[in-house]
Amino acid sequence: MRKVTFLPILIFQALIALPLGVAVLVACALNDRVAGVPLGGVIQAFLVVIAFLAMTVLVYRSYLRIWPLPEGELPVGSQGEFRYLVYIMFWLMIFLPILRLSIIPVPLSRLVLIALGARVGEGTYSSGLVFDPHFVSIGTDTQLGIDCLLIPHAQAAGMLAHYPIRIGDRVTIGGRSVIMAGATIGDGAVVGFCSLVTRDTHIGPNEIWAGVPARFIRKI
Repeated sequence: MRKVTFLPILIFQALIALPLGVAVLVACALNDRVAGVPLGGVIQAFLVVIAFLAMTVLVYRSYLRIWPLPEGELPVGSQGEFRYLVYIMFWLMIFLPILRLSIIPVPLSRLVLIALGARVGEGTYSSGLVFDPHFVSIGTDTQLGIDCLLIPHAQAAGMLAHYPIRIGDRVTIGGRSVIMAGATIGDGAVVGFCSLVTRDTHIGPNEIWAGVPARFIRKI
């Protein structure tokens, strides 16, 4: 990861001030209404957290809409790198800690991914962790197994880049598998448990792949 400098941190703090302000207003507005209500303090805290996260997602999506991250390599000192340094603060400080707790129910995973920018079809669920969701598209009726990782960014020897991950319809990704940047997985394909799909790998429709790195096993 590139070093996060002072100015991106300052911009992130300015952006997050709005969600914090909304959370404070919600807390103040609920003070009198929850007084005397059983578990009123718990309800108030829950609603404040929801308000903060909802506004944070809104600010985050607005930031990416106005200053989108480019696909491909981000040269050192480039405008794309600066946008990334602000963007990564949202993930390091807010989204990643929450998602790694695995407290979000699986039936809500599709809505969470869409809220964070992914394109996800009906009937698709994830029990894993999807980084950089705006670089990820997943078709319908696809299942991402427990603790699997989708990683659209690539980092090595000072290089930093983003390449989309595209997953088709009716795909099964085995638990604890890793799908790297630029991978394409066709309709009806299966990736075996604990497999590593390396960068820019193309898995065809109805193919079974497994292993580290993942290799073609057979057609379904």
